[in-house]
Amino acid sequence: MRVSIFFDLRAIHGEAELAAQLQAAMLQQASGNSIFLAALAANVLEHRPPLGLFRRFVVDRDGEHRDTLDLKRRGVLPLTEIVRLHALAAGITAVNTEQRLRELTAGKLLHLVDARNIGDALHCIQQLRMQQQCEQINHGELPGNQLNPGELPRLAREQLRDAFTIIDEAQAAVRQRYRAGMA
Repeated sequence: MRVSIFFDLRAIHGEAELAAQLQAAMLQQASGNSIFLAALAANVLEHRPPLGLFRRFVVDRDGEHRDTLDLKRRGVLPLTEIVRLHALAAGITAVNTEQRLRELTAGKLLHLVDARNIGDALHCIQQLRMQQQCEQINHGELPGNQLNPGELPRLAREQLRDAFTIIDEAQAAVRQRYRAGMA
């Protein structure tokens, strides 16, 4: 995980050209290394979307987070890692997920429909996460990433279920492309 996050390098102070040179060198090494890409793919596949049989939500059954699921770990993280993996394999220098999606689509490295679905899934999960955190702050609680899907309105539950289905499909594509050494 630390290695994949390192590829999101941005210069915030000093000579931006040094960061750009480092990023170019890293991308050159990473994009042509199928073993490295397969290892990143394995990391991408670790965080499965919380859907079970018949697309039912899989929530924590006990403890502090009973009846909830982690939107960041099970939703945001897999999506950003999937897009990062595709961008690294293509040698794309963008570090923002939406920018990466645009460049992957422009380069015809990702189908427009797939890119839009991934972007929409990310926006849906992020919006629910932010709404949950705002409510927690308004109630004097610490903001977190846990959400009880049973407390959502029906439409929001279905949208979240669809977003997690998109993650599952995108992970299947990663499994097929990178784990088979076809990067």
